[in-house]
Amino acid sequence: MAAAAESRRADNPAAKMQRSIVIMGAASNGSVTEVVRRMLSERSITGELSEDADLREVGLTSLDMVDLVLSVERAFDVQIPEAQITPANFRSIAAIDALLDTLRGRSFRN
Repeated sequence: MAAAAESRRADNPAAKMQRSIVIMGAASNGSVTEVVRRMLSERSITGELSEDADLREVGLTSLDMVDLVLSVERAFDVQIPEAQITPANFRSIAAIDALLDTLRGRSFRN
């Protein structure tokens, strides 16, 4: 039954148009944006997204957030300290970008 509903949704022209995700103001942190955009696309989450949009309100679940942490670590070849894996640090594209800047700064000082 769910497969039939998914098939009907995929054939709907309006649904096809909504599949694109628009990220506004993404020039400063395109790499973080790409990680988030890919995750949203894989989950068929659509709509406009600003750098400061709350990713949970956009539609990511708690399990998605765990996957996001792992995806960021993999994409940027960093290990995020457990103490830094907080909802605030992964609330938005801007927050993730700020966390990465902090981690990069820490590695340059060491």
